[in-house]
Amino acid sequence: MEFVQERLGLPSDRKIFTFQFFSDTKFYTLPDGYSDTIGLFYNTTNAGVAKDSNTPNREWNSHEDTEILVDTGSYDRDNRYAFTTMNGSNQLLLKGRNVCGPNVINPFNTTGQQTYSSSVTGYSVDSNIYVKNGASLLFTLTNAEGTSTISTAGQWDILNLLNSQGAYRVYVYFPTGAAAQISSVTLQALSSTGNYYTMSATTDYLGNAFNTNGWSLLSFNLDNSTTVGTPVALSITSLNLGFVHSGSFTGISNMRVNYLYQIQPDLLDFIYYSTYKGTDSTGTQNKILLDQPSDIASFGSFAPNLILPIALKGAQILLPQLRGDLNFTQLYATGFTETMLLYGKKYPRKRVTKASGTKFER
Repeated sequence: MEFVQERLGLPSDRKIFTFQFFSDTKFYTLPDGYSDTIGLFYNTTNAGVAKDSNTPNREWNSHEDTEILVDTGSYDRDNRYAFTTMNGSNQLLLKGRNVCGPNVINPFNTTGQQTYSSSVTGYSVDSNIYVKNGASLLFTLTNAEGTSTISTAGQWDILNLLNSQGAYRVYVYFPTGAAAQISSVTLQALSSTGNYYTMSATTDYLGNAFNTNGWSLLSFNLDNSTTVGTPVALSITSLNLGFVHSGSFTGISNMRVNYLYQIQPDLLDFIYYSTYKGTDSTGTQNKILLDQPSDIASFGSFAPNLILPIALKGAQILLPQLRGDLNFTQLYATGFTETMLLYGKKYPRKRVTKASGTKFER
């Protein structure tokens, strides 16, 4: 089947992987069954994404993965993507800009831009250890309360962010032993007393454990938020970063935070060729190898004539001696050629030119 399908390139082999792209995240794991790339495009049904996003100045161009990983330190002027297996699995590597760029809420490089609850003490500016903006906020957590809170006041309209699966992210530095004393880190987006969206993080933004004596980027995704009271998304007045103490909490010194920002993702459609040949008899379980008589071929509903060349090719593989049979060879060649002509008319190949080169696609 794979031999025949690779030469005909039927539309039944095409699949769409829809995912959220964050400009600060490079790697995205592909679905099982990925075979080859067709293209990457904006899904313009996403809230906040203009309908003209799929234009030449914003299109996604294919490159080599090693090219994308070279950081020139300059602003990304084009959107680039590559297929890669460098992390031991099939992934997309992306480097580009979100349609709506990140917005800094609080760089946490001064002591006066935020307020502190009673268990946050000894706060100062650390200009030696930081991630961005030249300094971080250094502080100590005591056991004066169960949750230590650092609050940033302002006026924000997060309605679009809420409806586009946006997120807040912040860098936190956990000294030795701190991670075991913090059960979670929370963020409240509050519009008035008792009315807020609350989010929680127990790992970094990639799902890894908090670093020890190092920075962890934490993510607070609004689509995972819990609503308390009746918050007004159009009028958020405070963002409260909370460190929830665990049962073993005794106090932590040399904690740091840096660079709280919001980021709005873009919904992308990655179109690819799949290695799946069909499903089981129920039509629900995808299969690469159809090994049961009751299995359903993916092209069967609109390309039943493919059964002949597939059966002939299968016979040739199982019985190599058939290669020397003149009648069989003629039957195989005729059947395959006729099928190619038939589906070449129904699904003609088109010349497609991209940054990666020119090729024919159906």
